[in-house]
Amino acid sequence: MDNNDSNFIEWELINKSLRDGFINLSDNEQKTISSWLSHSSKHRKFYRRAKEEIFNADSLRYSDELKIENIKKNLFLHLNKSDIPEVFRQTRQKNRIRVLLCSAAAMVLMTLVAIPLLIRDHPNNKKLVSEIPPGTKKATLITNSGDKIDLSNSNGIIDIGYADIQVNNNQIKYSSKKNTSKEKELQPALNTIVVPRGGEYSVTLPDGTKVWLNSESFLIFPDKFVGNKREVTVTGELFFDVAKDTLSPFIVKTDDFNVIVTGTTFNINSYKASSYSNISVESGKVIISISEGSIFNIGSGQRLNIERENKSIDVQNIEPGVASAWKNGWFIFDKEPLVNIMEKISRWYNVNIEINNSELSKLRFSGKIERYKNADKVLNMLKDTEYLNYTFEEKGIKIF
Repeated sequence: MDNNDSNFIEWELINKSLRDGFINLSDNEQKTISSWLSHSSKHRKFYRRAKEEIFNADSLRYSDELKIENIKKNLFLHLNKSDIPEVFRQTRQKNRIRVLLCSAAAMVLMTLVAIPLLIRDHPNNKKLVSEIPPGTKKATLITNSGDKIDLSNSNGIIDIGYADIQVNNNQIKYSSKKNTSKEKELQPALNTIVVPRGGEYSVTLPDGTKVWLNSESFLIFPDKFVGNKREVTVTGELFFDVAKDTLSPFIVKTDDFNVIVTGTTFNINSYKASSYSNISVESGKVIISISEGSIFNIGSGQRLNIERENKSIDVQNIEPGVASAWKNGWFIFDKEPLVNIMEKISRWYNVNIEINNSELSKLRFSGKIERYKNADKVLNMLKDTEYLNYTFEEKGIKIF
């Protein structure tokens, strides 16, 4: 058996990392304990149990050898023999326990216990993950004639012939021009606002309705609303504050449902690649017509959710402001599956994210963090739950 010191970890280092926090260790200490934890699932289980024992000893002091010894004994008492790392050795000179690294063991990916590896331990992570910026205000307007106008750095009034677009502080207000031709009045020109991954934008429609578009979303709308209805088509995530008009209902069309309102605020989440689609009402009431023919009425504080795979539909009560938090600069996760969370993070930071375990994808998390932080801040919030970890690779971020 190799007794080289590089194959051992000192008990006091485990103790220190749990009492003071992993981030407060020196770079060498972080590297040592990260390497040991990465090497074996047995080490990670031992570390988790050590954490439970240490946090149960509220009055523990490093100089209190008796309490430290009691924690060690409890670890041996409560763990199965097979779960104890192979070699524990107490040296007489330093009075420490050392644990032999299993030199032949392969790294086991963890599902429910997070390895406290810092992103900077990976040579690419040190530079890249902390520098992945949040999304910005950017969008493209595609006119009825097919012209593409970059709205990201525009200001002032843009004349597109049949309408004027006022751009101010990365928001646009769309105003159609009056036309004396009755034929043209009955054939509105269609426009499309496209927001790419890593972007967001907002627009005021000809009737005064305000729409916020999240990353990877688009909105198709006419230059003017004619007749007895106002109709738009969307994909992605959008928040609507609909101008009230009881004589002309506002209709939002998605792949999964149509929404009919006369004046209310609501959030639609309907990405083509997602496993679900939903609408959350913040104020007022809406009528929802499902493509299969069902009709639902939901009001303020309710969400209708469609699971596309099994075609199930359910209505839930939600906390006010959760669905629309993104437009106010926040990520809010309310018992949300990790796979859904990572879809949102991937779009906003324009980075590929892979979850390496199907069971991990189903875990639900709650939390709140600013959207305008760099990617590592959001990922570290999730990592701090100790149910997952992440690493940066050539193709993107891997969650494990």
